[in-house]
Amino acid sequence: MIYPHWMPLHRGSFGPYTDKDVFKTWNPKIIKIVWDGSKVPYLEDIPPNAKIIWRNYPLSEEFHGGLNTAGMMRFSGLELPDISIIGDNGLPQNGSARDGRYVPKIASRAALELPTPEQAASVYVRNAVEVAEYCESRGIPRTRLLFEGPNEYPVWAHGYAGLARLEKARLRGLHAAGLRGVVVNLGVGWPGNTGPDAPPVWEWANDLVNEFADGDYLGVHEYWSLSGIAQNWRWWAGRMLQCPHRVPFLITECGIDVGVEGVANAKKGWLDLPGSMDDKVSRYINELWQYCDALKDDGRAKGAIVYTYDGNRSDWGQFDIRIEQFIGAFLQRIQATGLPKPGNIAMDQTLTEMLSSEFGNDFENIASSLPHHATKRYTKRPVAQIDRVVLHHTDTGATTWQAIARYHVASLDWPGIGYHVGIQTRSGRVIVSLLNTPETVSYHAHQIGNDKGVAVAVMGRFDTASPSDAEEMTIRRVVDVIRRWTTWNRNIPVQGHGDVPAMIQHVQETH
Repeated sequence: MIYPHWMPLHRGSFGPYTDKDVFKTWNPKIIKIVWDGSKVPYLEDIPPNAKIIWRNYPLSEEFHGGLNTAGMMRFSGLELPDISIIGDNGLPQNGSARDGRYVPKIASRAALELPTPEQAASVYVRNAVEVAEYCESRGIPRTRLLFEGPNEYPVWAHGYAGLARLEKARLRGLHAAGLRGVVVNLGVGWPGNTGPDAPPVWEWANDLVNEFADGDYLGVHEYWSLSGIAQNWRWWAGRMLQCPHRVPFLITECGIDVGVEGVANAKKGWLDLPGSMDDKVSRYINELWQYCDALKDDGRAKGAIVYTYDGNRSDWGQFDIRIEQFIGAFLQRIQATGLPKPGNIAMDQTLTEMLSSEFGNDFENIASSLPHHATKRYTKRPVAQIDRVVLHHTDTGATTWQAIARYHVASLDWPGIGYHVGIQTRSGRVIVSLLNTPETVSYHAHQIGNDKGVAVAVMGRFDTASPSDAEEMTIRRVVDVIRRWTTWNRNIPVQGHGDVPAMIQHVQETH
């Protein structure tokens, strides 16, 4: 699960090692390369089955530098458009103090004008196609390639809406070319949140993640300081665990960066740990393993890319792991214990994707459009906690899921609708609706059911009658999809709402 971030500036031999030999022993499933242009360097050093993440360095940085657009214009050949992607950030955050140092330098309105998100996306896609063609000419199929866009996009200056549009358009362009992407790649402390210890706000990415195809990833950067991963856990490192979107993700940069504490500590890395070199090496390797272990149970993390294998000694030298003592101890750890595993929940598809694949035009995802409470929010749970499907009927006549959600919010004062999946007959068709993401701890069946159950509700009253044959078949298919999705437990039981054991203390529930 620990993979290399490679800026191959000093490729060759160091001590008894060559880069090719290190990667052969390491045997990473992914190598991220940061380079210029469209020619991936040193393909012969990369293990034959490893995926390659490509980040075009100058192109990925074009939204920084005081909103200077000259570089993007040079790559794109575009003239300055009339439409800007500047927006209101509006989201405070409790994350990295270093983010406070980014203050856009706006000299004039002209400096604000950037390519439209779709125009910028076309530049990234064009470069990706060139890279893919180059790699194919050297025997690397495009199925092994993944592409990043902007790196640590400055949302504090430009806002989130433009980033979501850019990355959505970039995914569409990549998919049209038979390619896949790693999107977002925000820095530490982002996206922001609405107040102290409130969860990060990810709603702006709802449409973006719906654009995902098999093989796409959400990417983020996570770092910690010299006190270890526990310091400010889930805000510096571990922040991605609070993302509500059920998609696979990669930590596209991670490790020790003292800059999370503030600008005065920028460019300080693991080599600034106290003690001898042996002490630094031992502690850093242990922390990387601890970090991966802490991500495993969530099931979405597919890799953590340690920053950095080789680097500019005058700039990022304190982060460099291409050091004889480190590599020797690191490879010994791998040979003795193996790399940390991504976890035993092989969630390569989301429940949304699997329901969509199963039901086609008879499936809809309306979770983000349903009424929600103005101030209350449901909590989240690790997916590994799910151990049952709880069946409900709405105890109503024909109505809508929007009306059910309004009742749960306005009359029962709940954070949102209590069900995860809805089944309803409309105009002779049985429609399956995603109402909540499955990691939502919604109110539907006492505390046990709320904490551990996926709530499936059939629209109608079935205390004295039965669902139609078509509805019963749909219920069976939905349960089968949930069981296939929860790959760690294909035989999770199905309970009726009334069969879920009550607890002395429980939340208000539906019927």
